[in-house]
Amino acid sequence: MAQIVAKTDGVPLFVEELTKAVLEGGLLVAGPQGWRLDGPLPPFAIPATLQDSLAARLDRLAPVKEIAQIGAAIGREFSYPLLRAVAGRDEPALRAALAAELLFRTGASPDARYTFKHALVQDTAYETLLKSRRQILHRQIADTLREHFAPTAAAEPELVAHHLTQAGLDELAIEWWGKAGDQALRRSAFKEATAHLGKAIALADKPAASAATAPSAAPASDRLQLQTNLGNALIWARGHQAPETSAAFARARELASRVEDPSQRFSAYYGLWVGHLIRGEPAPMRELEELFLREATAQPDCPEALIAHRISGFTCFYFGDFAGQAKFPEY
Repeated sequence: MAQIVAKTDGVPLFVEELTKAVLEGGLLVAGPQGWRLDGPLPPFAIPATLQDSLAARLDRLAPVKEIAQIGAAIGREFSYPLLRAVAGRDEPALRAALAAELLFRTGASPDARYTFKHALVQDTAYETLLKSRRQILHRQIADTLREHFAPTAAAEPELVAHHLTQAGLDELAIEWWGKAGDQALRRSAFKEATAHLGKAIALADKPAASAATAPSAAPASDRLQLQTNLGNALIWARGHQAPETSAAFARARELASRVEDPSQRFSAYYGLWVGHLIRGEPAPMRELEELFLREATAQPDCPEALIAHRISGFTCFYFGDFAGQAKFPEY
């Protein structure tokens, strides 16, 4: 007891785990007045850290360890149906493993949900996995979600994206992070949209492993769409005038120069133009409105031409340059 008190510093989970480690290690026997040592206390019988304690406990519970590892790969919380589908174990073995005192259960089978008692329990189980095994598990989880839990995948595309990323499947991960970003934008969850789209862009821009590798994990038009969506999310999350917003649209403009369809460049032009307007920067405003107007009016039946005329007129009016009206007589 003195060693447990000395090594736990009053952390409840630490007290619980170290006490269980001693009990499960066969060091104590029950007596009429409580537990007592069944001989001298061997050195290092009580792990010095909580992580060591949890790892030792998992090692003593071999059937539980594998299920805990799968659960840890899924996340801090997971459903019984998803765990069963990924683990591929029979019901009795699976339920026996889940009965170990590592998890909290809510609900009843077969729809129960399990949560690791503490994030450190999940972390310890996950850290005992080899990297190659982790990637296999994450791929299995992503495939299972897409094939057998389609409503969950549709409602939480970021969950699928996370597992695809951890599995090293970059192209699919970019697609699903993009879906997550689009969904967050539609829900006006702009902070989440920025995070999801940022992860998609980071993967798309990841340097190739070798010169022989394909140059990009995302087509140019898809990469541009991700960048434009990020700019739109940043408008609402941080404002038009934020440096991050201007940087996002500047990068979109750079990417747009590689795309043949001019209409895909208009969002970048408009985003940059508004930023310059708010900051009161006339020279870049003029440059962008002229470029936007020239390219939009060169396209037959281009709906963005109306926006191009509007910002061109506004630019001239804002800076008192009415001579510019010659470019658009309807004003």
